[in-house]
Amino acid sequence: MEELLRILKPGGVLVFNDWHLIDVKPHRVFGEVLGKYRSKKPSPQLRRERSALAIMESFHHSLNFDAQKQMVYKAGFRETRIANRKYQIRLPSPGVFVKMRLSRYAVGREMSEMTSNQRMAFSSELNERLRVFVSRHNFIFDWNLFYIRAKKPRRIA
Repeated sequence: MEELLRILKPGGVLVFNDWHLIDVKPHRVFGEVLGKYRSKKPSPQLRRERSALAIMESFHHSLNFDAQKQMVYKAGFRETRIANRKYQIRLPSPGVFVKMRLSRYAVGREMSEMTSNQRMAFSSELNERLRVFVSRHNFIFDWNLFYIRAKKPRRIA
C-alpha cells in the first residue's frame, strides 16, 4: 500500500476489489468435492503447493473489510470508502464452470495425482452437486465483491 501511495499522483484515487472464492457457493462446492477425492498421499511437490496455498488463503481470509480499510488508511490514503456489490454470473453450463476451475494449475496438479476412480467419482459428485445452480439451461450464481476506494492526499503531512 505504501508503494501504491508513493507512485500515485497527489489527489489520485486508488480503487481495488476483493473476494474470497470460498464465499462463492459453486467454488465452495468445487473445493469441498475436490477435498474429498484428492490424493491422501500427495507427492512432495503437491504437498508443498498445498502448504503454500493454505498459507496464502489463511492470510487472505484474515483481511476482512475493516482490516483492508485500516491497511489503506495506515499507508496514508484518505477519504477511504467501501462499496459492496453483488453480481450474478451466468454461464452456458456447469461444464464451462468446471473447465474454468480445472484450468487452474493447482487444481490440475491435484487431478493428476488422483487415481482414475477418484477422478470419475469427483466428476460425478461435482456434476450432481452443481445442478442446484442450473436454471433455464444456464449455470447461474451470485458473486459478492467489495471495493475499496481511497484518495492520495494532495499534500502528505
